[in-house]
Amino acid sequence: MKYLIFENEKKKHAQQIQFRTDSIIKEESHACLLCNDGPCTSSCPYGVEPDRILRAVRFSNLTGAVDRMGDFVPCMSCDGRSCMDACLKGAINKPVDIASFMESLAYEAEHHLKKEKNKADLHVSCCGV
Repeated sequence: MKYLIFENEKKKHAQQIQFRTDSIIKEESHACLLCNDGPCTSSCPYGVEPDRILRAVRFSNLTGAVDRMGDFVPCMSCDGRSCMDACLKGAINKPVDIASFMESLAYEAEHHLKKEKNKADLHVSCCGV
């Protein structure tokens, strides 16, 4: 009986984490001002392009965002947060929380998108006379 309760709690916790990551990804991508050649990208010491990743997510291209992010996400270990200091939205109210966004997107990619990535759609539609 204890095992069943533990499994239910584990599923509930996983659902809470999934909801949190989804909400962070959506909130931060919609908060972005979508700057062209954003200052967040030019200030990143690791060469990550958060402006392009945020734009891809904003337009529902999660696979493209994960591809741009790559395998290693230095944002989670970055101490400087220079991208958030350079964010133009900070002049309005608060900058986009790029570190939380990247961490949530990495979690999403690791746990959910890899399953879909292995499925290639090679469907071809031909129209002829």
